[in-house]
Amino acid sequence: MRVGRRLLTVMTLILGAGLLSAGPSVAVTSNYGVAATLFDNAEQVFYRSSDGGIDQVVYGKTGWSQPTAVPRTAGTALSAPAVDVWRSGSELDLWYQTPNGGLDEIYYTAARGWVGPHEITGTAGTVTSAPGVDVWRDDTEIDIWYRSSDSGIDQIYFTDKTGFVGPHELTGSAGTATSAPAADVWRNDTEIDIWYRAPSGGIDQIYFTDKTGFRAPVQIAGSAGSALSAPTVDVFRRGTELDLFYESSSGGIDEIHFTDAIGFSPVDGLPRTTGSASSAPGAVVSENGTEVDVFYLGTDGTLRETYFTDATGWIGPLAPVPVPSPAPPPPTSTVTTTTVVTTPVNPPAPAPNAGPRVRVRLSFGWTWNRHGTRLRWVRAFRFPRRARLVVSCAGRGCPYRRLTAAGPGVRRLWRALERHLYRPGDRLSLSISEPGRATETVLVRIRAGALPKLRLE
Repeated sequence: MRVGRRLLTVMTLILGAGLLSAGPSVAVTSNYGVAATLFDNAEQVFYRSSDGGIDQVVYGKTGWSQPTAVPRTAGTALSAPAVDVWRSGSELDLWYQTPNGGLDEIYYTAARGWVGPHEITGTAGTVTSAPGVDVWRDDTEIDIWYRSSDSGIDQIYFTDKTGFVGPHELTGSAGTATSAPAADVWRNDTEIDIWYRAPSGGIDQIYFTDKTGFRAPVQIAGSAGSALSAPTVDVFRRGTELDLFYESSSGGIDEIHFTDAIGFSPVDGLPRTTGSASSAPGAVVSENGTEVDVFYLGTDGTLRETYFTDATGWIGPLAPVPVPSPAPPPPTSTVTTTTVVTTPVNPPAPAPNAGPRVRVRLSFGWTWNRHGTRLRWVRAFRFPRRARLVVSCAGRGCPYRRLTAAGPGVRRLWRALERHLYRPGDRLSLSISEPGRATETVLVRIRAGALPKLRLE
């Protein structure tokens, strides 16, 4: 019998005290299309699951959650979902195409939990794609867009005063759409933009303001032939930049961004994504507007993430939710093992006159097998405000060589370490320094089929 091992081990390391402990958890997979947003102080990612429902994973203070099924959606979703947050951040809405070509909604509030799903009256037989959605007019109106039966773009909108209005087709859009639309609101809530894949394989835009009404579709110059999927869009840099992402013709993720200063940028592929994508992406701006996270489905059907900050550039692609090791063919069987480990780590004595040591409690969550190791999450407790974190990595699985951060950037740097597949033999060095205290350094050696080995210097 060949034994396959896949562990999730939680380590807690107290610098200056030398305690290392571990505990088990579980890994999961996902399928089909992706949408993402911020809600309840956490990143929320939704996708169409293998049972034709909607599944959800959440990234919060403790890292990525297990996926959970959105109640009562199994068998009701024919498309990827779209997501919005409104009512001053108290309500999350999901929208998707139903098997009868209608539009379903299910929404969540803390007071009521999940309500629905229910089909929007008058939409049956009109919807041929996943929807796009955005909230505007000072959080009082929801606009939903989707590809219609004549390959145009239909709109429905909702306010508490009017209820649902529509659907009606945008003038001039018939025959121009070959994908689901994406929507954004920007220019201080005065303009709404709709983006979609055109028959040429480029990206078309329609925009609306109260002053101009809807403008006819216009294709982004240089985008023809580049798009394999529907786009997604976010508003970045405090409302001054639009970022468009879509699956490229090379099976990666392409980006186009727009600012008033430069106009549309050339099409640019996200680093290391070529050949890795099999779906349209979803995007969300997080970390107080300083980070863009792009999610998509990999060629193996699993969730992938790549993210950007000005400090780190593009990191990834990563696997937020680790993939279980595939079962070997019969008659060989696989044994799944979990473990709890308590290992003392004795820090060296400080050099004479070195001053007191930096004291930080670090908690690591690992999953590993013979192919490599993933750092699921890192939590730092009582990290000194004036401390500086320097991380270096050496080895063939390293997504970076050296990263440095202090102050608010420390949290982003911790995230840069997470979810990447580190290869056996990779070595990480984490150094924490603080004025007036002796620097603490943690050395991590990635091993094949074993818990990473940690040592304090």
